Amino acid sequence: MKKSHLLVATCAALLFVGACKKNDEAKPADNSAGAPAAAKPTDNAPAPAPAPPPAAAPSSGGAIANAAEYQLKSNDLMTQLTSVFVNDGKDCDKLAADVDKWVSDNKAELEAIDAYEKAHPDDKKAFDEKSKDRQKAFEDAASPALDACKSNKALTDALSKVPG
Repeated sequence: MKKSHLLVATCAALLFVGACKKNDEAKPADNSAGAPAAAKPTDNAPAPAPAPPPAAAPSSGGAIANAAEYQLKSNDLMTQLTSVFVNDGKDCDKLAADVDKWVSDNKAELEAIDAYEKAHPDDKKAFDEKSKDRQKAFEDAASPALDACKSNKALTDALSKVPG
């Protein structure tokens, strides 16, 4: 029982770094419909330089730029992992395989979150305070499975791959 609570606490501490609110940042407007037509080059005038591409959305991996991105990525990962535990229940082998896949699929984001937390401990502390309800939901979903699967080496190995 003690080991499963340690695993829950470890997962919660490593993974749940986003705030409980959605990202309220506005998406860039699509100006393609209302943009003026590009001027046509004439014999005497050079063609205008092409417009720069629109700013890309934050990547799924790589460095985290700010607290809002940190919270968004953390919330997304928290929701995903909670769903894995809810969907797999106490099926230890399925849970081990799905957690291992989740860690592999999200390794770059997990590493970016870990690096951001180390560089911005105040943001992590603020997140931890704001995300208590989400962390509790994760613990409620994960605890029964972790208790049932505490001796499952595959699950322990999968959880040990979480950066942090």
